[in-house]
Amino acid sequence: MEVMTPFTKEKLKKELVHLENQVEQTLLMIGEAGDRSDWHDNFALDQANRDFDFYSQRRLIIKSILRRAKVIKPRREIDFVDLGNSLKLYFERGKRSKNVVLLGNLDAGRKPNWISIFSPLGRKLIGRKIGEKVRLKLNGKSQVVTIEAILPGDFN
Repeated sequence: MEVMTPFTKEKLKKELVHLENQVEQTLLMIGEAGDRSDWHDNFALDQANRDFDFYSQRRLIIKSILRRAKVIKPRREIDFVDLGNSLKLYFERGKRSKNVVLLGNLDAGRKPNWISIFSPLGRKLIGRKIGEKVRLKLNGKSQVVTIEAILPGDFN
C-alpha cells in the first residue's frame, strides 16, 4: 500500500496520462524510423525503442502505485507526532524555526517543507510529543531539533 495526499494522487494521474501519450508517440516514431533505412544501423529506431521501453516501464510503475494508493487525510490529533501532522520545529544549530508536514515517501518534496516519515528526521519525530528534543546528523553535522508545536495536518 502506498499512502499519499490527494495532491500527489492527482499529480500521478496526470503523469500517467502524459506517459500514455508518450508511449503512443514512441510507437509512431518506431514505425517511422523503421521505414527509413536498414534497421541494423538506424539510430532513430534505436532511440525510439529505448524511449518506448522507458515510458512503458514508468507507466507500469505509476499504474501499480495508483492501484495500491491509499489517500490520507490531514491528521487532526495533536497529542503526538504521526503521519499527516504539521509540525513547528526549532533547529538549534541554525537558531531558527521551521514548519514541516510529515507525509509518506511519494509526497516528500512535492511541496516545500513536505518531508517523509522515512527520512532520518521523520523517523526520529514519529511518536514524539511537544517539547521533546531529537538529536540527529544532518549533512554530517550533529543537530538538535525541538518539537515546538504539533498541529493538525495541512496539505491542501
